[in-house]
Amino acid sequence: MSIEQIQREVGQLTDAERQQLSAWILATYPPRSVENLVSRAEQQARRGEWTPLPPSDDNLPTGEALGQALKRVKSLGLGR
Repeated sequence: MSIEQIQREVGQLTDAERQQLSAWILATYPPRSVENLVSRAEQQARRGEWTPLPPSDDNLPTGEALGQALKRVKSLGLGR
């Protein structure tokens, strides 16, 4: 099903059905900030539940993302 088809179908729902759908989507797929995702990854890595992939040309941070990564590394004392 395409996004366009989904939009059409959702557009045909009643207000109550749209509210119920919205509540389900948010409960199932809560919005997450970058800070939340990074924090969660750090916690999982510390517990040994997640191992990040090594850097590659495709996933090296650049620009603002690199600056934020360097700040986080420094704040955690990992840049030694």
